[in-house]
Amino acid sequence: MTLSGDFRYPTDGPDSV
Repeated sequence: MTLSGDFRYPTDGPDSV
């Protein structure tokens, strides 16, 4: 998402896992 590892969608974020 727009945020690095969005807390709402952590799996869809760039910082996911």
